[in-house]
Amino acid sequence: MQATAFQKQIWNLAENLTGPEKVKDRIQTLLTIYLDRLGGSPLAPDLEALKTDLSRYSITEVSGKQRNTVNDPFFNTLMEFLHSSKLDDLKEKEAEALSQRISSEQFPWVAVNRDEMLRVLIHLKDLKRKTVDQSFDCEVLQKDELEGFLNNKVASLDPSKVSRFQVLSRDEVHYTALDFEYHAGALKCVVMDAYQEPKHLKLVEFLLTKNVVVLVAGSDENDKLQYDTRSCSIFSLDHLVRSSTKENFFEFLDAHATFDELRGCNAVSWRSLEPEFVKNAQNPAFTEENPGIQETLELYKARVTQFLERSTPREIAAVAFQHFPSFLNHR
Repeated sequence: MQATAFQKQIWNLAENLTGPEKVKDRIQTLLTIYLDRLGGSPLAPDLEALKTDLSRYSITEVSGKQRNTVNDPFFNTLMEFLHSSKLDDLKEKEAEALSQRISSEQFPWVAVNRDEMLRVLIHLKDLKRKTVDQSFDCEVLQKDELEGFLNNKVASLDPSKVSRFQVLSRDEVHYTALDFEYHAGALKCVVMDAYQEPKHLKLVEFLLTKNVVVLVAGSDENDKLQYDTRSCSIFSLDHLVRSSTKENFFEFLDAHATFDELRGCNAVSWRSLEPEFVKNAQNPAFTEENPGIQETLELYKARVTQFLERSTPREIAAVAFQHFPSFLNHR
């Protein structure tokens, strides 16, 4: 079966939309057959990733995920199909069903998963900044989405202007904060990992292969703010909220950085950053060095999640449904 035959079968699905799960099952079947035809093609990993996503996520989230550009007619037709208006009613029904499921479940304090919680908080912060003509241009991405996102983001920016944007990158259950600056065709990134989790080294390595100028906060594995294994998302969000308001953030860090041979890029100690970046530190060395500025992590969590804590699961689901359809794929 040639690619054109697969393309035709994809559009035939639009004539018989029996339900989101059946549509996804049929697409996965076609992908399996198509992959068998391709054999060891270099396109196979991207198609396999799409197949995996279809087995895990909602159609809305699959179509919205950042992906590499793939030069394959079947893949491109499939993505066109997933983005087409023909699926709007199906996506709406899928979202409504998921919204009802989320709102009916009783969680201790939040009705959405961690990625979704972060997106809600980012959205609320962005709305607040827009009231004073500012913004918070931040995305929550899985690590395998980062390359496609950066390619698309950079292509959309004006190289004659200085542009800032942020990413909360998740590798399995660990989050790392990435603050980017783009100007004159050059992309820079500050990597902030409060736990100094080794996973951040993979991010650094990836960014360097993409010719990104990288600077890491944290001079070594002992120079860390986080001691527990549960708070990386809170630290990462906090750091990006703060760093995104600093116009000369990159210049300031460059002035305090030294080359780190292990990482292959410049690094700066957390102690070189302004005190507000370390006020939630669980490392007693930082709190002893900065008396009077400590804001305990538990108090900070309570403050930044007050919207979620005071809202019922149904209200949170309504916010997610209104602003972020992809939130509704509760997994």
